[in-house]
Amino acid sequence: MIRIQDLMDQSGVHFGTSGARGLVANMTNEVCYAYAAAFLKSVVGQAGAVVLGHDLRPSSPRIASACAQAFEDAGCAVIYAGALPTPALAAYGAHIGAPALIVTGSHIPFDRNGIKFYRAEVEITKADEQAMRTAEVDVPHNLACAVLPNPDPRIQEFYVQRYVDFFGTGALDGMPATARPVARGFSRSKRRIASAGTPVTRSASSGV
Repeated sequence: MIRIQDLMDQSGVHFGTSGARGLVANMTNEVCYAYAAAFLKSVVGQAGAVVLGHDLRPSSPRIASACAQAFEDAGCAVIYAGALPTPALAAYGAHIGAPALIVTGSHIPFDRNGIKFYRAEVEITKADEQAMRTAEVDVPHNLACAVLPNPDPRIQEFYVQRYVDFFGTGALDGMPATARPVARGFSRSKRRIASAGTPVTRSASSGV
């Protein structure tokens, strides 16, 4: 058994403004597994499934696979989203009433990364973080991480549809002509992305 606060002190992976963050070199499989296990144990409780996704950082899929293994070992199903923006994952979790874990470093450099934790309703609070700090969890020796499945397409479809429903098909009607080429270009790009099965993101340099 290891206490998360002790793990934080040893690894340098700490809670920050939003979620846990640290150097990629310090976010080992064991550290990430422990954080995910503590999230289930101290915040979520008995969850049938967790929505899991990540940004486009090279280190993110590996971290996500360690978290997925913690969920599987706890008997919790993983609904894998692949690489999608954080709001897409949080929104889908709220939609189906499931917690979510997102591996993302947001704006910080690529030699760092982070993990965000969401209840089914909202991102975890500082009180939740404190509960995770004091949690004690088991981390397997010779940890073998889960193989991530193919992303569930329903998550991206739900996120795109929310925007379509909100703005409507005539959202740009009456706008200056200079805006129309941009809008048409975005629409063409969105169709190409959808046909290729690649998620919409802001940029590889900024994360999601």
